Amino acid sequence: MTQPYKHPKTGMFYIRRKVPDALRAALGREFKRSLKTRDPNEAKLRFVAAYADSERAFTAARKLADGVPVIDGALARPIVVGGSWMSSGA
Repeated sequence: MTQPYKHPKTGMFYIRRKVPDALRAALGREFKRSLKTRDPNEAKLRFVAAYADSERAFTAARKLADGVPVIDGALARPIVVGGSWMSSGA
């Protein structure tokens, strides 16, 4: 299981995940986001949400590759995949 990555100079925690080869055209080589904390316990809590975000990005990129419209159903908002807006058509 992946875990929060602590930057050696700043002490800030990040999520870092390798992007599957098939999705690299849309997302790049690595999914990396700051957890915006230096506290290890807070980083673990924020990591869970960030990991879920990475999974949603991977799913959206897979759907985009298959030609399926991509909408964040929970919030009914467009999702950005690889810098491209996917509109809801509304």
